[in-house]
Amino acid sequence: MSLRLVIADNHPIIRSGIRMLFQQAHGFEIVGEAEDGLDAMQLCEQLSPDLVMLDVSMPKMNGIEAARVIKEKCPDTKIAIFSSYTNPEYITYAFEAGASAYLLKDEDMDKLPPILRAIANGETYVSQEAKDSVTAYQVDMKKQASLESLLTTREKQILQRIVDGKTTKEIAYELDISARTAETHKYNIMQKLNTHDIATLVRFAIAHQLVSVTTE
Repeated sequence: MSLRLVIADNHPIIRSGIRMLFQQAHGFEIVGEAEDGLDAMQLCEQLSPDLVMLDVSMPKMNGIEAARVIKEKCPDTKIAIFSSYTNPEYITYAFEAGASAYLLKDEDMDKLPPILRAIANGETYVSQEAKDSVTAYQVDMKKQASLESLLTTREKQILQRIVDGKTTKEIAYELDISARTAETHKYNIMQKLNTHDIATLVRFAIAHQLVSVTTE
């Protein structure tokens, strides 16, 4: 029995390429096409396909939100996100929404039929570049958490004010501590973060998201 597939992408050329690929592949039947996420969701609700391929960036409803709704309404339908984005947030959100695969549009197209057969059988798949992006993001988050754990609550308060451009006297006044105590905290922060001047400390804190930064 053929696997019933719905394709959703707002670019007709991409849909045409996918259609041709799966028409030539053994064991697939394209039962519907959509150019936006809302139509994709409605098609899946009507047809209950085995598989649906969703672009992330589509009008009316993006692919990730469509995936979430489709999974709620058609829990047996396997979802493959087909995207040009490697943002780790998108990839994480896609799997949280119920996707079984995150495929990049520069993926070798010949790989798509076996990948979709695999996810129809309960497997998961992430394109290597997308996987690398998630891994790098997770490493950064662990490093950030580790750095944050080095600082006390008071030191975090003082670091934020240093980044905001406050002087030692202003910091001391706002936190109701002596200027000498504020200077001691600044010294301890720099030692913990292995920085040797205020400019380097500020750049380091911003780069590692240890503080919030507002723009006016």
